[in-house]
Amino acid sequence: MRKEPFILTQPHVHRARKVLKVILGLTCGALVLSGGRYLQAKMVTADLADRVRMQSKTLADLRQAAVKPTETRPTSPAIREDAIVKVQTALERNARAAKCEISEFQASPDRAPYLSSFTLETNHADWEQVQVHVTLSGSVSAVFTTVEGLRKCGVPIEPDSIELARKSFDEHKKHSVVTLRLSFRVLTRIGAKV
Repeated sequence: MRKEPFILTQPHVHRARKVLKVILGLTCGALVLSGGRYLQAKMVTADLADRVRMQSKTLADLRQAAVKPTETRPTSPAIREDAIVKVQTALERNARAAKCEISEFQASPDRAPYLSSFTLETNHADWEQVQVHVTLSGSVSAVFTTVEGLRKCGVPIEPDSIELARKSFDEHKKHSVVTLRLSFRVLTRIGAKV
């Protein structure tokens, strides 16, 4: 039995074109997807490289600052104490006005170079910071009014943490008594009057 030769007809050509178009479309889609993933990976790698460069620069600056002898700044402790006194006075005044109780005010005796928790850069050589912890007790509105009053004390602060816990319920005044623990840093410019 003899086989007939295959004759390429118009419907065969159309079917072959459709199959080739589908294959071409899938290939182009795969190339676009691969290219997109490649660009995304390249951007992530560049971002990570930038972060590593910034952190390396920060570490180098910190190493250099640690090696350098510390300068004596005769006005700095007085300025630091003045800033702490301003913050404490404002806090006490606000607490009295809001009928809130300050059960703890603790300022660190140590000063440290300013390093913001919001950036990796250490380009603030003329600033220093002092850690402060405060515990307030009273109604929710009283403790938050007391804390909000710190904005008007004229000394820059950078918050670290706030912890709010219910302490008890005042039957006489019909409100909850809460304890607010606030941790922040008082910032002072070295050699400047506060």
